[in-house]
Amino acid sequence: MRTSRDVGRVSSDLSRSVVRVAGMALVGLMLPLIACSSEGPAAPTSPAPQETTQAAPTAPASPSTAGTKRLGTPEPSAPKTTPVPGSTDQTVAARKQSVAPAARVGAPSSFRKTLVARVSGVKTQTVQAKLPGEVSGPSVVFDLTVRNTGDQTVDLNQLVVNLKDAKGAPAGSITSAPARPMPHVVGAGASARGRYVFVVPRPARGQVTIEVSLTAEDPVLVFRDAVG
Repeated sequence: MRTSRDVGRVSSDLSRSVVRVAGMALVGLMLPLIACSSEGPAAPTSPAPQETTQAAPTAPASPSTAGTKRLGTPEPSAPKTTPVPGSTDQTVAARKQSVAPAARVGAPSSFRKTLVARVSGVKTQTVQAKLPGEVSGPSVVFDLTVRNTGDQTVDLNQLVVNLKDAKGAPAGSITSAPARPMPHVVGAGASARGRYVFVVPRPARGQVTIEVSLTAEDPVLVFRDAVG
């Protein structure tokens, strides 16, 4: 039979055992917390920026070289040139067109051996201009005939006819009637005729000069006659 002293001793031992177990359990719970607090909170990490590379645009192949050059084919070389003596500062004199000796109205004058011109039918009359820029007035009217004795057709598109009055001043032309244009060509063995009208006031009349030119290689033909 246990006494009260024995019961007290047992109770005291039991209390100490309970305290020891509780202490051990508390230490076991606190160790992870102490370890976490010593390491400190983990710094938030941000995702590393990803480098993006963009391919440079590819230039289109030149049509002059793409797919045309063959391996082993030599490039064509520029033709050799021969230097011409002279200077870039050199001034080339303009070629002066020759002038044929003056002929009287009605007489022939030649551009070349096979091309002969003649002025005829000179008269005066008052002509009414009908086109813009032309002036009406007393005028000198005449015919010009070009005879081709060669065997080839001659182009007359470059034919130019002018008239100077007695003072040497150029007279204005009228292309309205009775003027008649020269045909564009004159065939082999054929003749072409045109009629020309120039305004010449009476005080400026006297000996008038008619000039006819065709090309730079042909001489300028000159015809003179007195007009009253």
